[in-house]
Amino acid sequence: MNRNILKNILILLLSATAVLSCSEDLTEDLYNPSYKEGYAVVISGTASDMDTSLPIEEIRITLKATEELGNGRMKSYEKSSYTDNNGVFTMEVEGFTNPISVKLTAEDPNGIYQSATHEIPMISWESSYNMAGNRFYVNECSFYLEKKK
Repeated sequence: MNRNILKNILILLLSATAVLSCSEDLTEDLYNPSYKEGYAVVISGTASDMDTSLPIEEIRITLKATEELGNGRMKSYEKSSYTDNNGVFTMEVEGFTNPISVKLTAEDPNGIYQSATHEIPMISWESSYNMAGNRFYVNECSFYLEKKK
């Protein structure tokens, strides 16, 4: 009788192992939750005068994000913001479900400073950006703008 009990336990354990090994990998969602739900990117930085390092207010920062949708398809997002009186800007874009690349452009609407760009080649779960919840935080996107001659 003991042999039958041990045999049944062994069959049960082997069956459970087979079922679990053939099931979907549940750990993927623990490490990659936002691709299905969507995620946001928060980008912050400053605009300063290249010669004096003083902050520049009212610089227009334009963010252009490109999301890879697969099969060669891309989706583009664009958003603008302005620096405050301390030369600081913060922008948030959301709704991404795939890796994105970002290009930031700083432009002076008053025409005193030259434009400048900053590129972030790829934001994805494999990136080294600080992620909290469903947001990536990208800091230190600073622009040092040169005056037009």
